[in-house]
This record gives sequence, structure tokens and C-alpha cells, in this order.
Amino acid sequence: MAFCLHFQATLSVQAQGLGALIQTTTFQTDFEGLVYFNLLENKVLEAEDSIQASETVRDTFVRINMSGYYGSGNVFDITEDEIIVISNRHVLQHWGEDSYVTFMDGRVAEGKLLYLSEEKDVGFLSIATGQFTYEELLGMRSVRKNLDFYEKLNEGESFFVLNITSDIYRPEMHQGTIVDKNCYIADFETYMIYTKSFGEPGMSGSGMFNGRGAYLGMVTAGTSENELVGIRLPDILEEYQKAQKNRLT
Repeated sequence: MAFCLHFQATLSVQAQGLGALIQTTTFQTDFEGLVYFNLLENKVLEAEDSIQASETVRDTFVRINMSGYYGSGNVFDITEDEIIVISNRHVLQHWGEDSYVTFMDGRVAEGKLLYLSEEKDVGFLSIATGQFTYEELLGMRSVRKNLDFYEKLNEGESFFVLNITSDIYRPEMHQGTIVDKNCYIADFETYMIYTKSFGEPGMSGSGMFNGRGAYLGMVTAGTSENELVGIRLPDILEEYQKAQKNRLT
């Protein structure tokens, strides 16, 4: 008995010296940790698998609903205070007081116009994280924004887009081919990603992803011959920097 008492006392003294041996976390601290270490971007696969990759990017998609108009977008960034959604300028120019964003799990949120580019067909919305519980925020993902994947993109390489216009709860994955990642498009007076892929009205603002799930750019326009053009990731990142410096509200 004396040994047991001495042993317990020793443990008590050691524990006091070390501090708390067991620490609990909360949904809030878990979320803040993921934000701090930038771990809320979607997973990128080790090898190309467009079907599996489409599942990893699915939760980054949103539908942007405006009076008489709708378009697509993606969660571009997540901070402790806001969720940043990206779409085309020609979509977000219709944003108004009654507009809202629908996430892929059916959650609806209000937002405010953050930035509309004067040079590129790019815009951003800001959605306050306070509209969600921390448990819900832990399940959110933003797109993986790594320039290396764009820089290594080659002519003839496959990519994919998701179509959420027909049914947001059953998105359709469509594969396409990169024709030119730096093609000058006269209609937009800028260089864009030019591809062969399926597209239909309502897909403006959708992300373009490689076979591993990395974000390459954003669908902007298409033709009846299954041609799609999109804003390039380098241009998007440049516009996002401007958005942070020149917020509308």
C-alpha cells in the first residue's frame, strides 16, 4: 500500500511539473487550426483519376442565384472570417440584395460583392463564416491553387469540368482536352485557356481541373462546337491580390 501511495504521489508531482497531459479541442479550434495551416484546400490525388478527382473537388462548387439569373462558382479561399467564392464578372454583375449562394449540400448563405475585375472576366464574393457552425465549416473545402500544376500543363492533356446546372445534387463530370493554355481570344482581348470540352449555359464560373483535382482556371465561354475558354489561374491569382487590396465593401 505504501508503494502505491508513493507511486501515485510521484505521478502527481510529475504531472504538475509537466502541465496538462491531456488537452481537449473544439470544432472552433480545429477549424482555426486548419485555416492557419492552409489545410482546407481540396485533396490532390497522387495519380490522375478524373472520376475520383471529381469527388474531391465536388464540395468546392456553388450555385450563384440572382434575380432571373444563375451561374456557377467555386469556393476559392477560406479564412476565419469569410468564405471567398469566385465566378465570372459577367455572372456577378447581376448580384443584388436578394442574391444568395447554394452549397453542394443544400446550405444557403447570403454574401456581398467583394470585387469585380476591370480587366478580366473575374469577380469574388465574400460570405461571412458566422452564418455556419464550426462543425459545418470543418466540412468545407476551397480549390487547390498551385501554379505548378498550371505551369506543367501541356497541349493535349486531359482536364475535367463539373456541370451543376441541371441538378446541383447530381453534378455531371465532363472530360475535355487542353488545346492551348495561353491562347489569345479576341472576343475577350486577353490570353485564355482554350479547350475542347462540353459546356452549356449556367456553367460560367465553374472550375477547370486537371486529372488529379488541381484548379487550372475558370470556365468563361463556349461554342456549339464543344469549345470552352477559361480564365487562366495566374490571371485569377493576380486578380485575387487586387481584390484583397481594393475591396468594394
